[in-house]
Amino acid sequence: RLQKGSTADAILGNWRLSGITTLQAGRPFSVGASNNPMAGAGGARTDLVGTGYPVLDPGRSKGDRLAAYFDKARFTNPQPNTYGTLGRNALKGPGFANVDVSLSKGWRLPFLGEVGQIEYRFEAFNLLNATHMGNPTTGLTNPNFGRITGTDGNPRILQMALKIAW
Repeated sequence: RLQKGSTADAILGNWRLSGITTLQAGRPFSVGASNNPMAGAGGARTDLVGTGYPVLDPGRSKGDRLAAYFDKARFTNPQPNTYGTLGRNALKGPGFANVDVSLSKGWRLPFLGEVGQIEYRFEAFNLLNATHMGNPTTGLTNPNFGRITGTDGNPRILQMALKIAW
C-alpha cells in the first residue's frame, strides 16, 4: 500500500483506466444488377438463385473469406422489367470487434492557483491491432465480385497528451 503524500503515491497512485469495446454485426450491403432492366426507374438488384443464405461459412480461414465472401454463382441479372429478387441490404458483411483504452493521471499545481493542475493521458485505439475486413465487392461485372479487397477502420494508433489547466 502506498503512503499518501509520498513520492511513490504521486507517481503510482490514482491512475484512471477507461475503455470502449465495440462489437458489431456486419454492415448490410446489396448486390446490384449490371444491366438497367427498368430503364432508369430505380436501381435494380440481382436475382438470388437457389435457397438459403448465400454468404459462405464465416469459420473458414481469413484467406478463403477474402477470396470469396459469398457464393458468386447464386447471383444473376434479373429479367427485363423486373427489379430482381434479392432485397435491398439483404446481406451482412464481416463483423467488427474493437478495443480502445485510455490511461490518465492528474497532479495539482498549486503555484498556478486554485484550479492549477496537469494531466497526463495515454490512449490506444484498436489496442489489439485487429484487421477489420470491409464489405465485399458487389458489382456483377467487376473482376473482384465477391472478394473483400479493403478494410474498415484504422490500424493501432497510440497517442500521449499533456494538459495544463490554470
